[in-house]
Amino acid sequence: MLKFDSEKHQYYMEIPSVTQIIRSVVLPNQYDGVPQHILDKAAEWGTAIHDAIERDSSFMLDEEQTSIFNSYKKLVDEHHIKIIKKEQMVFYDGEIKYAGTYDCLADILGAKVLIDIKTTYKLDLIYLSYQLSFYAMAIPEKIDALYVLWLPKKGKAKFIKIDRVPDEILKETLKRYKESIC
Repeated sequence: MLKFDSEKHQYYMEIPSVTQIIRSVVLPNQYDGVPQHILDKAAEWGTAIHDAIERDSSFMLDEEQTSIFNSYKKLVDEHHIKIIKKEQMVFYDGEIKYAGTYDCLADILGAKVLIDIKTTYKLDLIYLSYQLSFYAMAIPEKIDALYVLWLPKKGKAKFIKIDRVPDEILKETLKRYKESIC
């Protein structure tokens, strides 16, 4: 959608995020019934862990968060993950545009992979599959695989391969999103 800022005398486009598209079309009821204060607390927790991973430092984390950060470091070593880029914005310039920010682009024994980091209580594999697949479709280089580094508060941290949603289905999802906002 084209917008005009009369103060700056500039036009700009509002571009939906990957999250907006998924929550609007694929999983519209994902957090129904979860109180906002619980979602806010979980977001704070996840943001602290993500920030530490981005800085590659557990400084400023409490004891429990430091334990989670150390689990992350252990999985990176065990799976020979060599981080290439962290927290990079992507833009899909197709018929229907979107943008997002992926957590990690990495090399694992010669394979180029996208990795999302989740600190959620449980994993939503459908959400992850769409999220990472949309990011992969927006990246011009070939992505060999999609993974999640799952760092739950309780339970064991895991490194899990995620199925890729075919581009045709992603493009159909984009069309459904466009129809839903028109």
